[in-house]
Amino acid sequence: MVRKTVGYVNLVWYCPSCGVKNLGTQRTCQGCGKPQPDDVAFQKTEQDHEITDEKVIEAAKKGADIHCAYCGARNPADTKKCIQCGADLSSGKKRQTGTVLGAVQTAEVPQRLCPNCKTPNPETNQTCSKCGAPLEKLAQVAPALPIKKVNPLWIIIGIIAGVAICIFLSIVIFSDGGGKTETISGTVNSVHWERSIAILGLVQTEKSDWLDNIPQSADLGTCTKEYHHTEDAPVEGSVEVCGTPYVVDTGSGVGEEVVDCVYEVYMDYCTYTDYEWSVIDTAVVNGNDLDPYWPDLSLDSGQQEGNRTESYICSFQTSQGKLDYQTNSYNEFNQCQIGSEWELEINSRGQIIRITEK
Repeated sequence: MVRKTVGYVNLVWYCPSCGVKNLGTQRTCQGCGKPQPDDVAFQKTEQDHEITDEKVIEAAKKGADIHCAYCGARNPADTKKCIQCGADLSSGKKRQTGTVLGAVQTAEVPQRLCPNCKTPNPETNQTCSKCGAPLEKLAQVAPALPIKKVNPLWIIIGIIAGVAICIFLSIVIFSDGGGKTETISGTVNSVHWERSIAILGLVQTEKSDWLDNIPQSADLGTCTKEYHHTEDAPVEGSVEVCGTPYVVDTGSGVGEEVVDCVYEVYMDYCTYTDYEWSVIDTAVVNGNDLDPYWPDLSLDSGQQEGNRTESYICSFQTSQGKLDYQTNSYNEFNQCQIGSEWELEINSRGQIIRITEK
């Protein structure tokens, strides 16, 4: 992220002795003449006005002012000896810098007259910026909030949605009987198996990706510039995107108006046509015995073997009728000899979840 300077604005400070508001570059109070103490911070004005005086800007760029260690007077940053008492400023205290004072406000602030000296003041002021007299706060009446009428249709929809959610949760919680199982006996009375091999071929497909990721062998289609990523510093082809300007205290009575910027990079995103291995056919064999085998493939030119899958079913005769047990393990299936006795673990939905030979 890059911080860019877009201008400079005046700050203010309030005299702790008399309460008068002073321009930031004013080193002594215009009300009582006392110097600004080093612990009295600068503040942002209600309405920011851009400084055009180059001398003021140059002074701000030199850095924070220095308070004399002997008399407390505030001096410009490049001063070597105190402008009030002549003391060496090497042991002086620099004002704090870098404090973020808030977003830049350029909208005009409503004014009201001081009851004492009739000076216009922003209505947010508590004391007059000229004479320090207290300003009565204007009474503000909050507008009445409109009463919103609720559409009965939305109430009905909400009730229906609530009931549907309750039904769904009931099904999820109670459909498996709380995870309860039972064990029954069963006798193998039939078996079935199926094995398959996918046959792959090169198939033309349309895709899209960033230009740098597209294979050189592909046929390129149309490309458009799309957002890819964000950089903290400018790079070729990037677009600068900046946030809201805000004011930072320079310690000189002047605020630096800055903005944080990032750089969005746009790159070519393109459609393209390429070939990839896809399933074009499947060879399948099955049987009702304990001697499964794989299909005998005869591949043409431009074809290759894909994934192999296998599925086995042992059928049991039980007190609850015929129940099937499906597995992908040939070793488990091979033990299902016709007529053999097994203990079957059954879930609440009547499905076999585990078998153990007696």
